[in-house]
Amino acid sequence: MYEKDPATPPLSIPIDETGTTRRDFLSSTSAVALAMTFLQNTESNQALAMEESNSVEKSNQIDSDDLPFSSVRKQNTVTLSNGLPVILVNDKLSSRSSVALMFNGPGQFSDPQDIPGLAHLMEHMISSCNVSDDRVVNQDFEDWMEDVDGASNAFTGYEQTCFHFNCPHEAVQASVSKFSKLFDISTLKKVCRDEQILLREIQRVDSELDLLDVTAQIEYITKSFVEENHPYSRFGRGNGQSLRKCSLEELGDALLNYYQTHYCNPSNAVLVIVSNQNKHDLNKGLTIMEKWLEPFQQLLNKEEGFSRTMTASEKSYTVGRFKIGSKQVLLHDKSRALGEEKLVFQWILNENYSSTGSRANSAIEIAFILNQIFGRRGYGSLYFFLRQRGWIISSSSVPPQIKVPVNVSGFQLLRLELPLTYEGFLNRASVIEAVYKLVDTLAVSSSYEIPKEILMQYSVIAKLYGFLLTPRPSDAIELATDASDYGIESVENRKWFRFPSPEQMKGADLERIQSSTASALSVMSQKSNTVIITVAGDKAISSIKNTNFADKTSTSQNWIKETVSGAQYLFETTSKLQTFFTDRFTHSYQDIMAPTLNPYIPKTLEQKVLRKSLRSNMGNTFHDYQNWKVLESKSNTIIFPRAPPETKIRALFVLQLLSSKPSEATPLEAANGELWRLLFEKEIKDLAELGAVGGLAYELRYNQHGLRIAIIGLGDNISSYTKRFMKRLIKYQGRLSGGSIAFLESAREKAISDMKRERHFSMDRKTKILQTLEKSSISDVALEGKKFLQSCEGAVCFSQGDLSSFETECLAADVKNILDGTLGKQNSSNKMTIPPIEDLVATPIWKPRNASICYATGISLLCDACGRVPR
Repeated sequence: MYEKDPATPPLSIPIDETGTTRRDFLSSTSAVALAMTFLQNTESNQALAMEESNSVEKSNQIDSDDLPFSSVRKQNTVTLSNGLPVILVNDKLSSRSSVALMFNGPGQFSDPQDIPGLAHLMEHMISSCNVSDDRVVNQDFEDWMEDVDGASNAFTGYEQTCFHFNCPHEAVQASVSKFSKLFDISTLKKVCRDEQILLREIQRVDSELDLLDVTAQIEYITKSFVEENHPYSRFGRGNGQSLRKCSLEELGDALLNYYQTHYCNPSNAVLVIVSNQNKHDLNKGLTIMEKWLEPFQQLLNKEEGFSRTMTASEKSYTVGRFKIGSKQVLLHDKSRALGEEKLVFQWILNENYSSTGSRANSAIEIAFILNQIFGRRGYGSLYFFLRQRGWIISSSSVPPQIKVPVNVSGFQLLRLELPLTYEGFLNRASVIEAVYKLVDTLAVSSSYEIPKEILMQYSVIAKLYGFLLTPRPSDAIELATDASDYGIESVENRKWFRFPSPEQMKGADLERIQSSTASALSVMSQKSNTVIITVAGDKAISSIKNTNFADKTSTSQNWIKETVSGAQYLFETTSKLQTFFTDRFTHSYQDIMAPTLNPYIPKTLEQKVLRKSLRSNMGNTFHDYQNWKVLESKSNTIIFPRAPPETKIRALFVLQLLSSKPSEATPLEAANGELWRLLFEKEIKDLAELGAVGGLAYELRYNQHGLRIAIIGLGDNISSYTKRFMKRLIKYQGRLSGGSIAFLESAREKAISDMKRERHFSMDRKTKILQTLEKSSISDVALEGKKFLQSCEGAVCFSQGDLSSFETECLAADVKNILDGTLGKQNSSNKMTIPPIEDLVATPIWKPRNASICYATGISLLCDACGRVPR
């Protein structure tokens, strides 16, 4: 909003060792407010910039594999005498200690067929073991955690089981000792022979199964479509009924046999401890942590005389497939409100991990690539197509994502969920068709090979967000999972391993990924290979029964009851749905396009540091030029989004357009000025979404000195993006004045909503602004925008991060040339007053929203904060 916003405090700027104040920062002759003559020949600027870039010595470039968080955390890997690998991490920024013990092998797929849920019950029995010592009797680990302000838990996956806890640093040593007692075979024998504990834990297993939850219902309907010879089709979670098929004595024997078969192989497990034991000397802290491991030396060994059966390393490559026949259903979720329907697609891949012993080379890489395709937001994307028609919930800020809920050798389940509006539910046949049309856009001569150039860009995105800009380091559970999935060595060297680096995307790696992705897309293109589940509530289902668009055949069928969850569903046929709905809507799938190269994705991720300045080549011509100034700012004047302290590829450029208009604005001008800003943000949404993938974001903010335009990105793309941004600003004003931009009511609604929350205006002024917002027209906004731009009589620029002084000067010159003719005439005889630094460095609120302080821009296009595809 026009006028100074006192609600946003300026950031504190550090004072240097000489005692320079913030105002001195701008006025001293040593290194501060440096006014320059801009060269009128932009090509000369670019040539000099290229010359400067070429003059950088290789020793001054930092390889992008410099380990993130290496300055604040140290880690060491040791192998105990029993073969158990241990990863120790000393992290000076860690607020709590965390510990995880991951077993690779025990899980739902290793259940005996006659006792479904045994692996899950085994997890509960281990967690129930007595950890008492001489001072406390009959204390389990959960009680101990509660006493020391800690928390513990465990989970049973398909081929993995993990036990973990976190606690204050001062309690971690004693907690690790207590934790080790959970895996003592003598203690476990007592627990498994105790009928009271058995019955209690069976009840707990049973209570964890929430069959009313729609996620569980989707899971069990999906299981019913999987061929019976694969363990995924079984009831792996277990309940009271499945665990009481035998006597308690037989169940105890089965548990002990299961433990020694699947747990007593230390080399197939990994223990991870993350703590903060000596923040001043991280290596000494690691030495302290090694002393905690003694209790684990004698654990996880089989008893003498035990007959070994099978270990995780001997698991066979078991292929799983969907059954032949219809797999498109309508699931009745009684608790779901109208307008909150959901469409779920699921596919099975059969990547073989047994030959590599690692999951690094298959479904996770495929899912990441698919997320770049399905998660696009701009024109031509599935997301844009569905939102434009009102078929997908508009409030959903997360684009379509591919998840991998099951990822084992021979069987990987891919899942895509789309939140539908009621209109989307009515047109679900067309939504389904849109998904297949997107896959079809990738087909070239019956093949689905994605161009290598695009895959190269995806490798840059993966490393950028999963490694270089990850907002936090991995915790104990994540490290244990990665060590189990990718191998200890991958975690040990701490380099990027979840997707080939840009420099690795050559030859065999590139061809492998191209081939595996083409195979996955081929599977996804065949409707017979897909389970499609539409989730709808009472109101949605009732409404289609009573309309002329209902599939009379389907809705008159008896509902089928799934045997485990009790979920009610019926089969649907897409062709019949299309017959009833295409008369109401006309659709053009030509709007869905294949992905193309993104101009804002850099080819490499090298950092530029210690660049040599070429200002001496320009002579002594640094002075005011028509009231534009370039400031040499100190580092850290604006806080970058959270990232590893080692990351130097971030760059920031700030342009402050100087105008007195915001501070002197009438209510009419303030209202129309805010609408001008909001409409521009709507107008450049496509550019913002395109740039977000390359780490780019922007903020427009009025202050008492005019308009501040802040842009954040990478050293290799911020200049081109900034220039495109400024050109779009000029184009926007021209289209606005020409009447070719329609008024968006959403901008008016946001302006009104923001003003109603405003607390720093008088009630009279606030009322007048709201009244103006209600009746402003597009011509009013265009006129105010023109007046504001004409009122700008100067500018101040500065940069931070991976932009040299000369690059900043060249960029500022280019921006000035772009804006010439749009801004007001600048009188070089008038001395410009430089705003206080506090007003230039107020913390930005970046657009898009996921570019905030706490998140890496575009991270939802990748996965979680540490580079994983969602499960």
